[in-house]
Amino acid sequence: MRSLLTSVQWRLIAALPKMAQAAHHDQLREAFETHLEETKGHLKRVKEAVELSIIDQRKFRFMVDEVPNFATYIMGAMARRIRGMSQAM
Repeated sequence: MRSLLTSVQWRLIAALPKMAQAAHHDQLREAFETHLEETKGHLKRVKEAVELSIIDQRKFRFMVDEVPNFATYIMGAMARRIRGMSQAM
């Protein structure tokens, strides 16, 4: 369920700027921009709650295929953990 939420949030983050740019009314554009910032905040809270979780190969493959920037996110999370372990030594 959590991966589905993050997938939806990543898709919204990718789509909302385009929707704001295409909006013909200032109020609608502002609503899209506000929604974008709220969605970024939601995603940040989800990431803070669970940095990495154990998933099976099928789910991992789905995430790689369907979630924009998933591989980059995973590499960043791993790099942060390695840096943290290095600093703790």
